[in-house]
Amino acid sequence: MNAPYNGRQYDDYDHPTSVDVDKLNRDINQLISSKMFDVVIVEGLMVLHFEGIREKLDLKLFVDCPSDERLVRRLKRDKNEESFDEISSEYLDIVRHRYNEYVEPTKWYADIIINGSNTTKNSIDVVRKWLLN
Repeated sequence: MNAPYNGRQYDDYDHPTSVDVDKLNRDINQLISSKMFDVVIVEGLMVLHFEGIREKLDLKLFVDCPSDERLVRRLKRDKNEESFDEISSEYLDIVRHRYNEYVEPTKWYADIIINGSNTTKNSIDVVRKWLLN
């Protein structure tokens, strides 16, 4: 999906329509029905946005992180592909708004919210113990 903001055109990967939810549903159903795996992990920004996906998940995690830290991580990740101005403009023009609109509200569907800034041994142990039971 392309989104125009402030006269610029962006590939909008932070909108629910960027996810092929039908394919994701088929893939999850196939993995579950195959009985090949004891655990299937589904990861992504929009996973908890879709009710049909949420209903298939036994444990729903949301990794929370402050917006300034998300921006710094994006800058580090994309620095070799885009300029500082390009990365920061995209973040300020579209990414932060999409996060606030579509991603952040889904944390209330999570069973556990994990501190993504300071993942502690306790939070990892909670998930590990749940998986091993």
